[in-house]
Amino acid sequence: MDFIKNEKDVNGKNLIILANKKDLEEIREVSDEDINEFIKKLGYFQKIEISVKNKDEIAQAFDEMIKLLLANIPKEELEKIKKEMKLIFNTNKKKRCCK
Repeated sequence: MDFIKNEKDVNGKNLIILANKKDLEEIREVSDEDINEFIKKLGYFQKIEISVKNKDEIAQAFDEMIKLLLANIPKEELEKIKKEMKLIFNTNKKKRCCK
């Protein structure tokens, strides 16, 4: 966690700490207490414990990242994106072939 020295480094940013190796808790190098103290000190973080090996909480991590990204998009722009996505992924249309 040396990459963030103080609150100025994260001021105004929403960050998620992904704690990998959930499946290897017994050999952790950083304790839960240290991570929770760090998060509490800076106050901008969400922590998600994941295991890539066991595929634990990977979907949750991506869901939370997407929520943070969408929360920072202006409402008008978000509506425009939603309309474009409906056009791309609209599965309700019946495909016609060979009239």
